[in-house]
Amino acid sequence: MTDIRLLVLDIDGTIAGRSNQVTTGVKQAIAAVQARGIQVAIATGRMYQAAVRFHAAVGSTLPLLSYQGALIKDPMSGKVYRHTPLARNHTLTLLETLASLEAQQKVSIHLYIDDQLHVRAILPETQDYAERSGVEPIAVGDLASFLTGQPAIETTKLLALSSEPAVVTDLLMRLQQAYSP
Repeated sequence: MTDIRLLVLDIDGTIAGRSNQVTTGVKQAIAAVQARGIQVAIATGRMYQAAVRFHAAVGSTLPLLSYQGALIKDPMSGKVYRHTPLARNHTLTLLETLASLEAQQKVSIHLYIDDQLHVRAILPETQDYAERSGVEPIAVGDLASFLTGQPAIETTKLLALSSEPAVVTDLLMRLQQAYSP
């Protein structure tokens, strides 16, 4: 049998449920794993600042993988091991693709830059997300203009939220056609 040396956990639906907290039972299970010499890491799609409290709650001493791995940073030292931002031209193309849906208020677009959440305006979806994640969104108006006006900034993640399944399905199909080999 191979010795297990690392346990990598997601946050949502794995160590935290609807309460958005790590329960005592989960903490005890993780402590038991760590007592066996197994290191614990967190890998999540969440922003770094929204994930760091979970990293602390499980007592991890390893770097935190956030933004689906686009940012790997050590919460103890602040050292960034990897940051892989989106290519600016891809970000601008995606914003152009999403512009009509955003204008119709069918999607809410979130840009994650320097571990801050930037949005055109604070919409109900944005407010829900902000409350759940504990992050304060920054309304900047037109996102493409915001990016174009600041050539040095890099986007770590772009997220489009919609409460309409048909919009999500259509958008997914369009993006797969545009970006799949």
